[in-house]
Amino acid sequence: MKEWDDIEIEFLENNWENLSDEEIGSILNRSNKGVFMKRQRRGLVDKDKQYMQGEEYKKIMSESIKKMFKKRPELRENLSRKLRDYHHKHPEILKKGHFKIGQTAGKKHWNWKGGINDYRDTIRRSAKYLKWRKNVFERDNFTCQICYSFVGDKNAHHIIPFSECLILGIKEEIFNLDNGITLCCGCHHEIHKKNKD
Repeated sequence: MKEWDDIEIEFLENNWENLSDEEIGSILNRSNKGVFMKRQRRGLVDKDKQYMQGEEYKKIMSESIKKMFKKRPELRENLSRKLRDYHHKHPEILKKGHFKIGQTAGKKHWNWKGGINDYRDTIRRSAKYLKWRKNVFERDNFTCQICYSFVGDKNAHHIIPFSECLILGIKEEIFNLDNGITLCCGCHHEIHKKNKD
């Protein structure tokens, strides 16, 4: 990205009140975001147009965040977790009319199925399950057994699916080392996608 020269800055300072960021950007061959950020840094903010600029900023940030999430999907999960934790610590910031914490949780949630996930979650958080997962990773040398990738996050995949082990009553297969295989997130997603079809 090239630096702004004195002529461009002078043009921006003289015309920011009469022209939109988009118009200035097309004249100077700059992006809307670049014009907006430069204007903000130089303190070129009209108090009467503060709300409009806030909406413009939201639009620009929304687009850049969407691009970032597309490139790195794990960031969306991390952000969601942090926001959830923040809202639990500061419930007063939730606006009137928004869902309150606990309002749609558990039996009150529209997709409630009688608490069947509680047992699954209990197993997945147990020391025995975590040890099984670690042993699967160590046996496979932390390498995906489909694409042989050894970088990035890995999943311990059940060959006989976890849910089927519970339904069929063969709970011992959940912790059977031979029923586990190390997969990268991409291959794990593809396997579950194929199983749904």
